[in-house]
Amino acid sequence: MHCLSATRHVGVMVSFLIGAVAAASGDEARPAKPDPPPLRMALASDSRFQAAYDDLLKSEPSADSPGHVCWLQRTLAVAFYVRNYEQGEACARQLLISSPDDWSLHDELSLMLGKQGKYQEALSEADIALALPDADPLHLTAIKASWLYHLGRREEAKDLFASLEVPPEGTPAWALYQGCRACFSASSHNIPELKKSIFILMKLGGSSAYFVQRDVIFDQYRHLEWFCQLVGNTLAPTL
Repeated sequence: MHCLSATRHVGVMVSFLIGAVAAASGDEARPAKPDPPPLRMALASDSRFQAAYDDLLKSEPSADSPGHVCWLQRTLAVAFYVRNYEQGEACARQLLISSPDDWSLHDELSLMLGKQGKYQEALSEADIALALPDADPLHLTAIKASWLYHLGRREEAKDLFASLEVPPEGTPAWALYQGCRACFSASSHNIPELKKSIFILMKLGGSSAYFVQRDVIFDQYRHLEWFCQLVGNTLAPTL
């Protein structure tokens, strides 16, 4: 990734302003058609681990090596936080060849597809995962709601997310729910709910805070004063 040029920066800010007007006008002002892929901004923390990630990619063992599956699993996990969703998609697809009934891999693939704006494919993968034995419905139902919203099926998406049972406070499932609520609120431009969840996630710290600092769904809000107050300045300096 690289810093935005001055011309691109102006274009980005115009997009932000258009999005803010649409959000302020409510869902009625938003056309019921698929949303464009999320804008991926350059972040201040990108350079911290990019070199290490590049080294990981270069260390890929041969496909017939006993360590190849472990390498795919590790790369899939790291790709999400590096925001290389294309690489994550490729790893998930390779892992599914040998484990087609692993619901968690379909969950990961759905996530990687959705982060690229491939919402229909992401929705299909979420449905596949939900139909498999022992699937954990919390995250899958939440991301399915997000994909439905981005596909223009707004009310269906809201009803689906509202159907989720809130886990007991302080449990790992509750922390996961807050992350899911933050993502869905970011997708649906529900700023009050988004602020609540981000506040909780930042207070939890660790991976919960890092998720907010890195996930692409929040890029559209990173320039706003309230986001900076809650999370800090996460955008890379522009030239």
